[in-house]
Amino acid sequence: MRHTRCIITGLMKEISDCNIEIDKVKLAWASGFYDGEGSISCRALRLNNAPRLSLSLSQVELGPIKKFKRCLWGLGKIYGPMFHGANHIYRWETTGFERCQMGIILMWNELSDVKKEQAKKALTLYLERYSEK
Repeated sequence: MRHTRCIITGLMKEISDCNIEIDKVKLAWASGFYDGEGSISCRALRLNNAPRLSLSLSQVELGPIKKFKRCLWGLGKIYGPMFHGANHIYRWETTGFERCQMGIILMWNELSDVKKEQAKKALTLYLERYSEK
């Protein structure tokens, strides 16, 4: 239990720089943006085969990525620009069970059934793989 509290404390410290308010309109916008552009994945790390959970989305424009991060209370990090052919891409990503779960919870009410199912599968797979370690 002590380990869980440390993780949650760290997560709250990470988002403490944002004004936290539950704005249903902003969360609905973020959910729609994520529905169209986002993904959740659970992969095994190469070094020790440990599971890695990731929630991410990519976009050519930086503005919508910044807005998305603000809507999710500052959760995650923005990377880029990264060059992909002739285009530059910005990427928002958060990793780890608690952070990914928080992002999904914030958007849950407005997510499509397809994205909800993807989230359930990825979170379940992570827990199954993590419990094997």
